[in-house]
Amino acid sequence: MVDEQQDQINEEKYKVMLISRRKRKELKEIEVYLNNKPLEQVNTLKYLRIIIDNKFKFSEHISYAPERRRKTNSQLIQIGQSFMGPQT
Repeated sequence: MVDEQQDQINEEKYKVMLISRRKRKELKEIEVYLNNKPLEQVNTLKYLRIIIDNKFKFSEHISYAPERRRKTNSQLIQIGQSFMGPQT
């Protein structure tokens, strides 16, 4: 059963990120392996529609959220117009 589950894991979907607010003098690169394949290290990632960066600040998410909201509102307006017709 375990071997079957390992065959189904797509290593390309997994990323690794080192989160710290400290200013490090040592190397910031880490090596993490899944099924003997190295995972890509990233500085930001999206988890549950929240963008997190490696300093655990949300500045990128704060700038992204209004843009996403505008797109969603535009899509909802288009759906509403297709069902109810344009409003005059």
